[in-house]
Amino acid sequence: MTEPLAGDPFSGGPGLDGIEPSRVSALTAWIMTALTAVALTVAIVGRLFPLVVVLDLVSLWPLPALGVLLVIAGRWLPRSVRLAAPALLVSWLILGVAWWSVGTPEPPSAAADVLGPAEVPAHVALAVAVDGDLSIVGGAERLYEVSLGQRGGSAGAPDVLEARDGDVLAMAIEERDDSGWFRTSGWDMRLDDGPIWAMDLRAQLVDLDLRTLRLGSLVVEGDGTVVLPRVATVTEAVVSGDVVVSVPADMPVRVIGVATVPASWATDDEGASAPVDGEGWVLVVEGPGVEVVDR
Repeated sequence: MTEPLAGDPFSGGPGLDGIEPSRVSALTAWIMTALTAVALTVAIVGRLFPLVVVLDLVSLWPLPALGVLLVIAGRWLPRSVRLAAPALLVSWLILGVAWWSVGTPEPPSAAADVLGPAEVPAHVALAVAVDGDLSIVGGAERLYEVSLGQRGGSAGAPDVLEARDGDVLAMAIEERDDSGWFRTSGWDMRLDDGPIWAMDLRAQLVDLDLRTLRLGSLVVEGDGTVVLPRVATVTEAVVSGDVVVSVPADMPVRVIGVATVPASWATDDEGASAPVDGEGWVLVVEGPGVEVVDR
């Protein structure tokens, strides 16, 4: 006759019963630390975050240093105090990313950002070339403000060259070869609304909201979106790439070249025209992929 098994077969094994709750807490804390570090590493390798985040982490070195000190002196400390070590390391990683994201007070990752002069000339000729994303808006408190993109990438830090001739300032913004840690997805720019801008902008991806700016001419090469402001006289914009150009619905616009335009526009052999008389934008389209929309 078979003897019944002793004990409850569904009860936990003796190994689990023997683990102290404090050891479980310590193990959980270190697992969370490791997962946080791995997640940050994957985000940097996957270019969700730029490599420059590491500089902000290094500047917060007292937090991980204290954590390491607690680990070294752990045998002489109460177990509850030793649990502060993984908490400090997790806090260090989170605070570093938060500091980089918020940017206040100014972190080491902002060292490559560029601020222009407070003086505003009457005319500015601006040429920008970047192997990445380019975002431009108006409303700057200085002539220009250039900051690094928020994602990882291969675009170098901005290098600004200026030359002045009377009331005209010529500016060229290019990538620095020695960018090192400061390589990101591209640049975010804010420009002063006062000057008359002549722009030549070349990037892989453009996001240009120029509604508040005064434009004398515009050249755009890249994919993305361009929002044009109102102009008082005939103003030329040369556009190429897979780009959507937004123009005021009640402004005269003439398109020269092949582009997709609103159904209400008149088309001819040269291009198309908005159903509004007067002087306004002349869009010279170079290559396929340009779409013009009114707003």
